[in-house]
Amino acid sequence: MTSVVRQLRAWQTLESTYSAALAVAALLGVMTVGLFAACLTDWLFDRYRDTPLWLRAALTGTQVVVYTLVGAYAFYRIRRPSLDGLAVKAEAAIPEFGHRLVTSLQLNRPTARTEGMSSQLIGLLTDEAEAIAKQHRLTKLVDFKPLLWAAGILLLVVIAASAIILYNSNLAMVLLKRQLLLSVDIPRTLEVDNATPELLPAGDAVELNLRVTGPIDEATVGNVLLTPLGQPTEQHEARFTGRFADGAARFTVQLPPTSEPFRFTARIGDGRMRRPVEIRFEARPIVTKQDAWVLLPTYVDPKGMRHFERYQQQGEIVAQSDASVRVLAETSKKVAHATLSVLGRGENAEEKILYSKPMTLGVASRIVTDKNGIQRTEEYFTTEHTFDLTSLVRPTGYRIEVNDENGFANLNPPRRGITITADDPPIVQLLDELIGFPRLVSNKPIADQLEGYQARGLPIQIDNKVIVGYRARSQLGIKSAEIVYRVNEGDWAKLPLSPVVANTEKVGRFIPEVGLFETYDDFGQVELYMIPAANPDDEPDGLEAGGRYNFQTAGLKKRGPDGKLTKLEVGDRVEMYVAVYDRKPDRSSIKPRPAGVSESRLKTVLSDAQFQDWIRQNNQSIDRLRRIEEAQRGVFGQKTQPQP
Repeated sequence: MTSVVRQLRAWQTLESTYSAALAVAALLGVMTVGLFAACLTDWLFDRYRDTPLWLRAALTGTQVVVYTLVGAYAFYRIRRPSLDGLAVKAEAAIPEFGHRLVTSLQLNRPTARTEGMSSQLIGLLTDEAEAIAKQHRLTKLVDFKPLLWAAGILLLVVIAASAIILYNSNLAMVLLKRQLLLSVDIPRTLEVDNATPELLPAGDAVELNLRVTGPIDEATVGNVLLTPLGQPTEQHEARFTGRFADGAARFTVQLPPTSEPFRFTARIGDGRMRRPVEIRFEARPIVTKQDAWVLLPTYVDPKGMRHFERYQQQGEIVAQSDASVRVLAETSKKVAHATLSVLGRGENAEEKILYSKPMTLGVASRIVTDKNGIQRTEEYFTTEHTFDLTSLVRPTGYRIEVNDENGFANLNPPRRGITITADDPPIVQLLDELIGFPRLVSNKPIADQLEGYQARGLPIQIDNKVIVGYRARSQLGIKSAEIVYRVNEGDWAKLPLSPVVANTEKVGRFIPEVGLFETYDDFGQVELYMIPAANPDDEPDGLEAGGRYNFQTAGLKKRGPDGKLTKLEVGDRVEMYVAVYDRKPDRSSIKPRPAGVSESRLKTVLSDAQFQDWIRQNNQSIDRLRRIEEAQRGVFGQKTQPQP
């Protein structure tokens, strides 16, 4: 019976193996379908937005559960037929067995109940079954259908996997890795990336730029989904606007000015941004205040050491060409860079930059009072720069450009004008001629007090003096003065005026309207007095000057017809004016610096009688005539003048 059992067991093993192969093939088929479905779900979801990790984990977890249940069921259903069952199949397939194979198989088992049966008959039956089994190979009766089904399923799996790999092996591998929850991105024909800074200046028109790599039709229109914080999502079109330096396509969306933050994502062709981008806004820097000072050249300082400053209203600069300018500006926030640019007009009248330099940044503080009257210290940001006008050709203005740490610049940088003033000499004015000198009081206007003492066109009394009063002003300071005169049509001569240093506590204040100090008599003399500055910390001394000179005519000579010099005679004329020089040094030996000159006065020499007649003719009032006559007696008297 051994050979029969051996064949049946071989048959049984083949049947079990084929059934297990079918179970394995079925499990692989289910896994293939499930994996394909999960990858397809991931791929389709990823076309519109990133597949959330929870969804990927759910797909992977579902597959694990399903594959476990299917595998358990498949292996539970593996068919392992019994030997008796196989014997029945053999008897059905081989009629020669009759019932010998099953009967002998059952009766030869150790547990068979053979009481009352003939052992000889059982042995004979067994020998006949073995003899028939030796004539046939029972393994030929194996059922190959499970194996064929398994092969068919495996073939479909292989075909499907091969097709996917041949179509896009990279995509297939990425999708498989994603099912293992690895952090990899699904490849696409087009790659869409944000090319817009995530921080933009507030209040500006917004331009969203997208960088698209891959084969792209320039007529393609993309979609941008924009979600302002706390507001509904908006959809905008993104259109091709050019290419980046490396050839990548640029797609752009134009948005109106805004300061509200928002998030956006974009889809162009089969590509899309991997994750939403949040755009934030920050205010641009602003120049909130702008001040300027003109720095006068050192020669304006009598000591030649200090640059005096003159404040320029609203930053509008009016200065001479050899001055310097200091500009100080305040900004609304801390800035990283500040540039001062000086503008000028070229030959074609177009404004261009003549000078551009970085400014010095700083922080200052001041005390401010709030609406409740509470004082506090407030810090503010400054930027400062000093530049010379000397080397600039026809400057017309300047502007300040600032950039914060984000690179945001101030829009429409404030522009201020620069006016180069004419290099004029001092302004010189001759004072009204006076007959006599009233006792002045400080609580009454000087002009009112001088009324009645003025005499226009006062002639010269022979062998007497002419009182020359003057006042002058120059923004560059007064350096010197002189009286320039001539007799008749003779040559001009110069009489330098000596500077006067006065002790004002002794002689009183200087009165520019008469060219004298308060304690001087009407015959006093001050040749050239540099008026001290009212605010010596802000202005140099001597921007204004004045004086009064008693010009003696007795020593004047004229050249007669024979060429000899003789004394003045009645009817001769003396012409004179005052010339004043400022402190600006001569830079040209060819054309010396000009002086400022007053109007000239022409005086006719009269006899004593003619002079008295002139006085009477020019005074209609008896009272005024008496006053003038009394004053004349004082003018021609011989009093001693006080010393300054």
